[in-house]
Amino acid sequence: MRETVFVVDDDAELRYALGELLSVEGHHVVCLANGRQAIDLLRLSAETPSLIITDLTMPVMDGVALVRAVRGDARYRSIPIIVLTGKNDTMVPVQLDTPVVYKPDIESLLRLIPAAVASA
Repeated sequence: MRETVFVVDDDAELRYALGELLSVEGHHVVCLANGRQAIDLLRLSAETPSLIITDLTMPVMDGVALVRAVRGDARYRSIPIIVLTGKNDTMVPVQLDTPVVYKPDIESLLRLIPAAVASA
C-alpha cells in the first residue's frame, strides 16, 4: 500500500510540482491549499497520512497553527511533519520541533521523506 502524503501550500504551482514529484516516487499525494483544509480532511477521513509537508505562511490557517493542531490532538500527534518555507527564520525548528526545509531546496526535502514516512 502506498503511503499518503499531505502537501499543504497556498502556492498552487508548488503544490502541483511537489504532488507530481512525490507521486513519481510512489506516494499517494493529497494537495491542500491551507492548514484548515488539512485539519478538516484529517477529521473527516478514515485514512491518516504517513507524512504532512506544509508551507509556513498561508492564509486561513498557517503552517505553525497546523503543526500545533496536529501535535495537540492525540489521534494525530505521531504523524511526521516537515515544514517547507521560503523564510529564513532559525527559530522555526525550535518552536515547532519539526524539520524545516528552505525553498527551493527540494533535494533536502526528498532526503527527509523516507525516514519521516518510516517513522509513522
